[in-house]
Amino acid sequence: MKKSTNVVLNDGRDILLMDDEDISILINGEKVYTMPYPMAGYGGGILIVSPAEKYLVFSYFSGQSQEAFILFDIAEMGWNIVYEHAYFGGEGSNYFFINDEKILVEAKRTGWWSKEDSETDIEGKSYYEFGELNFLDINDGNFTLNKIFVYPTDSWEENVTDNGYIDDLEVLGENSFSLKLPWGVEEIELLTSNIIIRYLGE
Repeated sequence: MKKSTNVVLNDGRDILLMDDEDISILINGEKVYTMPYPMAGYGGGILIVSPAEKYLVFSYFSGQSQEAFILFDIAEMGWNIVYEHAYFGGEGSNYFFINDEKILVEAKRTGWWSKEDSETDIEGKSYYEFGELNFLDINDGNFTLNKIFVYPTDSWEENVTDNGYIDDLEVLGENSFSLKLPWGVEEIELLTSNIIIRYLGE
């Protein structure tokens, strides 16, 4: 996928994000979209083009641990807003298109581990919220939120997951995915709205 503040499509369209004065997207030098300045602030943004160049994601953040995005349909020289998702908590969002670009996946970090801030389940085991793996059905606009919780072992060291995000995603089956996380690759099954990862350590 093409990912930058300035992307050039195979059909020659030059798409540029300009956010020095206002927040605008230009195609071949002409403004096609201007966004009002968000009340929660604006820390920057990036453009992400789907592999088949059907869609463009404008991903932006507040600078206060909040992320948002707008999805545009850009197929056949078009330019239409498909979906807008306002600020929600998180950092380091990445976006992936799956199922022949029928589904947009948003993967982001929402939790930062420290032992004193860990939570305890009904069995007395410690865990923490790591992030979210969210799915947008582009056809019907249905957005599904899925939280990722990590259960570390007693041998786990705090700094292993302090830094880093969900850097890559691979579809393994209808409900199974491979995620590249700060400590390595994990295979997960998306069977409920909560994704449980049991980190085994080194």
